Amino acid sequence: MRRIIGIFVPAYWMAFFGLLALAAMAEATGEVFAIFQALSFPGGFLDSRIPAGPLLSTVLAFGFSLASVLFLWMIVTAVAQMRGTRPESDEIARTAFGVAAAMMTVLLAVGAIFIVRGLFASASLQLLALLVSYMAVQAEQRRTSDSNRHPGEPSEITARVMAVGAAHHSMLTRISGRTSNRDEAF
Repeated sequence: MRRIIGIFVPAYWMAFFGLLALAAMAEATGEVFAIFQALSFPGGFLDSRIPAGPLLSTVLAFGFSLASVLFLWMIVTAVAQMRGTRPESDEIARTAFGVAAAMMTVLLAVGAIFIVRGLFASASLQLLALLVSYMAVQAEQRRTSDSNRHPGEPSEITARVMAVGAAHHSMLTRISGRTSNRDEAF
């Protein structure tokens, strides 16, 4: 139960971008109508189909697939963290959410070029949902990493006491105006 957000949030975004990739691949005939229809509010889309070309459909399909795979990688690292290994999940999460936000921005730009009504609001909401999801995942990762630390370990206590002693000695030396003797023991 400790990593439930770290698994289900990326699973949602993996499915979301996977479906967008499938819609872009299905539109390989040169129209990205299904993507805009999937993201637009009901009744907000123009009735005509948008000719975009197979190149744009391929680029969108590749980008959405990349975002989906990165979220899958994020799930795998979250499961690996639950089993005790410590992969760098923060960097993976940053990359996954960055690619996802970039793809939503590209989709928003394509929608603006072809003037799709309702796409700005829905893409903006998706970007906001990505931001909130990223913040939730980061908060859970920080909470999990803080709970895994044991502040009472003897080596940490010893290091802290030595640092406080050195800082205290340095402060007293500066206040008194005397030069410190490096051979002096604590």
